[in-house]
Amino acid sequence: KLRNIQTLDLSNNYLSGELPQAFSNLKKLQVLDLSGNRIEGGLPTSIGGLSSLKSFCATGISGSIPAELWSLTRLETLHLIGTSLSGTLPSAI
Repeated sequence: KLRNIQTLDLSNNYLSGELPQAFSNLKKLQVLDLSGNRIEGGLPTSIGGLSSLKSFCATGISGSIPAELWSLTRLETLHLIGTSLSGTLPSAI
């Protein structure tokens, strides 16, 4: 099991499809890089469970932005470049 993983770099692997809800099981994850892939369906609401996440990068992702993303209080770096995401940005940004 990968429950203690802190950095997960899956960039430029031509991944496609939806992100599994199981990502929320990675409670110690601090860095998640999904850039250079074709993730569909948006970000799962379970992303809010990544309470240790400090850096998140995703390109080529489409779908919706869940409100849970904005509850990640340790998030310092957010790169959503070249995406087709939809949703509302909180006024506090």
